[in-house]
Amino acid sequence: MKKIAFILLLLMGKTALGYAQDIDEYYTKEISTRGIKQITEKSLRGWKTVSHYDEQGYLRLVEYFKRGRKRSEETYDYTITDSLLEVRTLSGQKKGSPVRCIDKYFYDEQGRCRRQERRLMGSGKSVWFMAVEDSFVYNGPQLMAYTRYLSTGKVDKRFVYTYDAQGRKTMMKSIYPDGNTTYHQFRYNDKGQLTDYIRESSDPNDCFSCVPLWSESKHNKVHERYCNFDKHGNWTKHYFITERSKVLWSKRKLVYWH
Repeated sequence: MKKIAFILLLLMGKTALGYAQDIDEYYTKEISTRGIKQITEKSLRGWKTVSHYDEQGYLRLVEYFKRGRKRSEETYDYTITDSLLEVRTLSGQKKGSPVRCIDKYFYDEQGRCRRQERRLMGSGKSVWFMAVEDSFVYNGPQLMAYTRYLSTGKVDKRFVYTYDAQGRKTMMKSIYPDGNTTYHQFRYNDKGQLTDYIRESSDPNDCFSCVPLWSESKHNKVHERYCNFDKHGNWTKHYFITERSKVLWSKRKLVYWH
């Protein structure tokens, strides 16, 4: 049975990229957060995020707090076989209809993803659907490229990957139909730990929102840094690097099962 769970770095407020990892991690790797029981992340914006894992390493609950009050939560459930990983996420606030997200990943005999689906459900109805099918390009086990389509059949984005000699992802290019490209660069320390994640758009007029930007004149670049790793190799401080300084963005405390 394929042991696939949410990624250890937990980069994006909830799971995956707003930080440095994306759902593409599910395409080729067997990932487990086994050993982690709870991650508490406090940001300078006043938010606290508490993520709870079971003993098998699966993320089960994420709680969001502001000014000491719980504002929302997300629960996670899974179906896992040799050929399918289904992740069901239920999220919502106290005053509002819950939203269900269903992600499905279909694998071949080599454990490589060949199809991915994402469906958002609101009030019991499907409100958005996206699929990736028959567009995955691999070099052995490494994912090299794929194209994501909307429910209309139109191309949403194309993704292209570059790796170093150790097989670590060093660049991901997300290419839009109009040719505009966002470059995602990944840097590692001598221990192989991810330390820097840099995003830059080819369009100088683009602007990343809600985060410290590179400079007052350059809004299309964001540089994040992860440091102060604990004895298990997980980061505990998260900074944004600017042209002139660095801004402490959040701190994490990790609790382990054993």
